[in-house]
Amino acid sequence: MEPKKYAYIDSLRGIAILLVVLVHTGQHGAQLQFIPGRIAEFIQNGKYGVQLFFLVSAYTLMLSEKSRRGEADHLTKFLVRRIFRVAPMYYLAVLYYTIWRVNGFHFSSFDWHRFPTALTLSNLFFVHGFQPEWINSLVPGGWSIAVEMTFYCLLPLLIPRIKNLDQSIILLLISLLIMSVAKHFAPPRFPLFSYYYFPNQFPVFCLGIVAYFVTTTKESIHAPALFCLAALAFTFNYTFIPQHLIHSIAFFLLLLAVRKYPVGLLVNPALTYLGKISFSIYLLHFIVLQWMGTFGFMDFLPVTGTSSALLNFALRYAVVLGISVVIASLTYRFVEARFQQTGRNILRKMNEKALA
Repeated sequence: MEPKKYAYIDSLRGIAILLVVLVHTGQHGAQLQFIPGRIAEFIQNGKYGVQLFFLVSAYTLMLSEKSRRGEADHLTKFLVRRIFRVAPMYYLAVLYYTIWRVNGFHFSSFDWHRFPTALTLSNLFFVHGFQPEWINSLVPGGWSIAVEMTFYCLLPLLIPRIKNLDQSIILLLISLLIMSVAKHFAPPRFPLFSYYYFPNQFPVFCLGIVAYFVTTTKESIHAPALFCLAALAFTFNYTFIPQHLIHSIAFFLLLLAVRKYPVGLLVNPALTYLGKISFSIYLLHFIVLQWMGTFGFMDFLPVTGTSSALLNFALRYAVVLGISVVIASLTYRFVEARFQQTGRNILRKMNEKALA
């Protein structure tokens, strides 16, 4: 049984990609010093759009995998779906950035000695997230792909064991403990690694799993889980709650809200479409920014004060997003959709063989 498609889920992905493009646009061209503090902070917080992607991913996978309970060769089929969903576009990005790193597309000066063999292979096998120097060194934003693929590998182990709301909350608490312990083992020479790597992001995925049980079951939280939550509330030092978790909790509440009340401002055809092509936009907008910088198209007017800074940033954001959407529409149609159909064809043949 194929899972249903929900507009609010794609719209949340659309919001997530708008946030991600926002923060990266702010990291190029004229800086944000002329932009009022609250607005500049909002732009910088666009980085937490990645956590919205993680949360929605976990929630959606719980919906889809629960609908496929009992199918034969479930694990193999799950991995086929995930690989054909992620790998084609990501491999194109790996190819692009590998060539860029070797010779910047000046093919007459191609030097095999500069070919990053280990780094490239780690990205092709999605294991770059386990090495501090590799996690985000080839494809910009590639750290999130590594984290996502790690979760894909873990989810088939979790689904049979997490059967209700109470168990999902216990899993969330365990993930917080893992995050707290793991940060003490992160190499101090790579501070970004301790933010990027999977143990630090695992609680975000677990929030998505909790959201699934909150929205699909009528059961209430039982006493053991309530006691655990109470203990957490009394012992957790809120001053040191990581910002990415605070934003993830906000996104958790947003998901619950738009599912029940899909208001037009947050769930609409434009956001739904952006969400559908969001993976392509995620990988492509870095390239758009790169080439805009190469050709000197980052700033569209002199920045001398607040008004000009805001207008300049708005123009840059609109151009980056517009170009990314146009190209992503093509890559979604000719790369993502076609390979996803290839994956479905493989699964259909597996089913036919099983019935033969």
